[in-house]
Amino acid sequence: MASGFQHEKYFTELEEIILDIFNCLPYEQQPKYVADMGCGDGTLLKRVYETVRDKSARGKVLAEYPLRMLGLDFNRESLQETDRTLAEIPHLVLPGDIGNPGEIATNLLQIGITDPENILHIRSFLDHDRPFIFPQNKAREQARSHLSYDCISVNPLGELIPPPTAIQSLVEHLQRWAEIVTPYGLIILEVHSLTPDVVYTFLDRCENLHFDAYQAFSMQHLVEADVFLLAAAEVGLFPKPEFSKKYPKTFPFSRITLNWLEKRFYTIDKPISQIYSP
Repeated sequence: MASGFQHEKYFTELEEIILDIFNCLPYEQQPKYVADMGCGDGTLLKRVYETVRDKSARGKVLAEYPLRMLGLDFNRESLQETDRTLAEIPHLVLPGDIGNPGEIATNLLQIGITDPENILHIRSFLDHDRPFIFPQNKAREQARSHLSYDCISVNPLGELIPPPTAIQSLVEHLQRWAEIVTPYGLIILEVHSLTPDVVYTFLDRCENLHFDAYQAFSMQHLVEADVFLLAAAEVGLFPKPEFSKKYPKTFPFSRITLNWLEKRFYTIDKPISQIYSP
């Protein structure tokens, strides 16, 4: 509940994307479902539905073209709370693990969602909180050893995860999601770490001195905003620039980003394969 309240101001910015999607005709080509991975208490799903209902063209024809909210979360208490929050809204709740999108697709099928291609996927502040999975592509992991990364991640024993390993794990995590992303894309709100020199320069204007530390020690895997977007580009996920937001808006660093990612037929990996080839 606290998370939903704290993030309310960012949900307001997300409305712009939702309205662009649900104002676009014909109605038959709009999503039939909105799935929130890590739905918490259902605040974001409720906000999205009310935005569609009250402000979009789709809202005028919901009887003919219904929209269903899908709440996914690893925590059963969160699913129960989402169920209560969405009591007056068409919805389903089901278990879901941010680290295993393939399983989510199976779970959706079991509850009767046979057309997952009609899902718009959204999530807020969850990718850094995924369970760490060691990379499978060791060659790519090794290729990253020549790159300078500033991210700090630790494993359950409190041991440092080498930054190239952490980044390759992120890339493979996003690759798994790219495999189930529909033509409607993936809307992500995410929080980021800052490099030490930026933290030092803006010590009195950002929270990252303590935020990055306790996130790392609690086994959450923050990376800088540009690193996150480049990791997404490696698997063919690219933001629509006109809908991208950064926070804070008035300082030259990005603690939080909002991006509407779409799957394209190409990827970007030249920094590794050409400049830093082992």
